[in-house]
Amino acid sequence: MKMPELAKMIMESGVGGNLEKHLCVAEVLWDIEGRQVLFPADAEFFETLLQSNYALEGDAPLNLPHSSFILAMPKGFKVNGVSIPSALIHHTKGSERLARYDQATKAMNTLPMGHVESELTGKDSLSFFYQDPSEEEGVFTLENQSLVQVAGALKAESAEEYAEILGDIPRALVSDRSIEPGSEGHVINYVLTKLLGSISVYLSSRAGDQIISGLPNNGNVSIDSYKTDLKYNFSHMVPVKETT
Repeated sequence: MKMPELAKMIMESGVGGNLEKHLCVAEVLWDIEGRQVLFPADAEFFETLLQSNYALEGDAPLNLPHSSFILAMPKGFKVNGVSIPSALIHHTKGSERLARYDQATKAMNTLPMGHVESELTGKDSLSFFYQDPSEEEGVFTLENQSLVQVAGALKAESAEEYAEILGDIPRALVSDRSIEPGSEGHVINYVLTKLLGSISVYLSSRAGDQIISGLPNNGNVSIDSYKTDLKYNFSHMVPVKETT
């Protein structure tokens, strides 16, 4: 069964809640936009990004390689003892949100479920979904981020500092899990948010192509939850020195 057909069944079953419906929309957009999967060159590349001093100022938009993609983590990648999972990334410009949502529902051949007005209406947004490491397989977490929250993650040097920065941001622009210092979810939220913000600045500040088609390390990588019945488009980011 194709992904849009499966998503339609879930959307129309009445069983799933908002998280499941939003995941369906994100997965269908990922499917029709090429099933992109982005890897780092290696774990050290992500560690370098997490130690960077990048900044996202004002209303600067995110510069991510795709609107929908899976950010793949190196196997066993941990921060402060917390395992960081791969995540399905969904980045939407405020001016394109309704059009992309309609694109997904048309692909599923189902009726729209309606839009909820919020502080983020009309603004660029960043969402990511990941398998909750503390739950059984199939239990996913959804995080909706504002650009203000991404900027806060870039300023922080730790998950604890991130929580302090978020305390000064209007509550409507901050996701619930991100303000739970000490929890595994809080660490994961901080790491994924900072990585995505850092990737945006990294790609914007360097000339040349920093993303190469194919898997890193000549394909010698371990991929968790790899579905052999799906065709993926793999690519990986490389340090500047490798592109010269």
